[in-house]
Formats: sequence, C-alpha cells, structure tokens
Amino acid sequence: MRVAILALLALAACEPKAPELDGAATPSPAPVEDNPPPGDLAGGPPPGALLPGVINLVPPQDMRVIENCEAIIASDYTTPPKMACLLYTAEASQQGQPSVQFSGAMAAAGWTFVRAQGSELYFERLKPGGTCADVAVVSVVGDRTEKLVSHTKAGAPPAGMVWRAYSIPASIHEACGADRMKP
Repeated sequence: MRVAILALLALAACEPKAPELDGAATPSPAPVEDNPPPGDLAGGPPPGALLPGVINLVPPQDMRVIENCEAIIASDYTTPPKMACLLYTAEASQQGQPSVQFSGAMAAAGWTFVRAQGSELYFERLKPGGTCADVAVVSVVGDRTEKLVSHTKAGAPPAGMVWRAYSIPASIHEACGADRMKP
C-alpha cells in the first residue's frame, strides 16, 4: 500500500501543471505552416532579395536592378504603384522570348509560371492546404526600356544584343480555385 501511494505521488509530480485560471484566456499555440514560402524558412527573405517579403526574387547576376522604377516607366500615372525593374541584355534573335535566367530565379523564389498574356507574365505561389495561391504579374517593359537604359547609364548593348527589361509591382493578390486561371 505504501508503495502504491508513493507511485501515485511520483506520477502526480510528473504530470504537467494545469494552467492557472486568472480570468485571462489561455494562449493558443502558434499555427505551424506546412509549406512556408521560400525565404521564410530562416525567418525572412533571402539576402539580396528583390521586393523582400512580397516576391523574394534573388535577381540573376546578369540583370541590373532598378529599385523604385515606377517614376521612370510609369511617369504618366498620377500615383504609380511601387515597383522594381530588371534590365538585361538578350540576343536580338530572342526578342519575344522570356529570359530563362529570370524564369529560373522566379522558380527558385517559389513562383511557378502560369501563362503569358500580351506583355504580362503571370506567376503563382501555392498556399498550403488548399486551392489558393498568391499571384504575381510581371510586365515586359517595351518602349520605355530606353528610359531605364538612360537612367542606369548602361550605354549601348554588345553587338548582336538588345536591352530588355521587366517591371515587377511590389504587390501580389490571392486567387482561389477557378479564379486562379482568370487573367
């Protein structure tokens, strides 16, 4: 009997204490994400990320980054959206094709290419546990590329090459189910 009482006392000492009720709500444990977006694994965006916390794109080494380029390429807007631009050279023969380096950098940042519509490229990043995704729209800069070249003082491209650029708004939106496929 004495052994049984000692065993019960030992078990009682090992059990966690019940929270003391003082009228305050018991805190809930923080939710755990099953699949955090790239850059969030170490508590933030990767070093050198473009538009950190939004796109988290680490630009390819062959691309020049122009932060806050909205005043250059969207000068006709009253209040243009915040954006970053990437300026790079491409072979003149590849004029209408997206940059393989850029597509690879977007994939490394967790974005999947969905479709192109006109001068816009649509990428999505799936959210865990459902059919929803973040959607990012990247624009191919056309006639205003020369403004970026002039701003960066990049000069003439090498022989057989042309300047090309992308503008990436500092915003994304969420789409779910069939809405993910709408333009």
